Amino acid sequence: MSVLCFQNDTVTIRTRKFMTNRLLQRKQMVIDVLHTGKETVPKTEIREKLAKMYKTTPDVIFVFGFRTHFGGGKTTGFGMIYDSLDYAKKNEPKHRLARVGVFIVQQLPKTFFNNIVLWVQWNEQEQAICRGTTYRPKDLLSD
Repeated sequence: MSVLCFQNDTVTIRTRKFMTNRLLQRKQMVIDVLHTGKETVPKTEIREKLAKMYKTTPDVIFVFGFRTHFGGGKTTGFGMIYDSLDYAKKNEPKHRLARVGVFIVQQLPKTFFNNIVLWVQWNEQEQAICRGTTYRPKDLLSD
């Protein structure tokens, strides 16, 4: 169990169930954050403090799944420290890489989705013509 205590913030970070996963080139652990009388500690601070504990950089540390216990004062989550950023890019899901800022999510323009809706409506009109019936949008039907 590793304990890191910062007296100025009165925040204690403990790690338990520490395991070295050589297959995925990472160390994984359960993280307990004790913050009595304080608000929940941001994940960026937790990453920075874990980087000091394990003598690495914060960009290879991924923390997630934090839940604050009833009454506050204690938060438990999960953390992984990769040997390098390349292994993290290979094994971590894209949404976690995006949270850290390693992977940039490309947003599609709104016109793309509008074109899909128009294409579906056109396709329904074509099918109605082939059947020999008149096209009525689904929202106007009173079934």
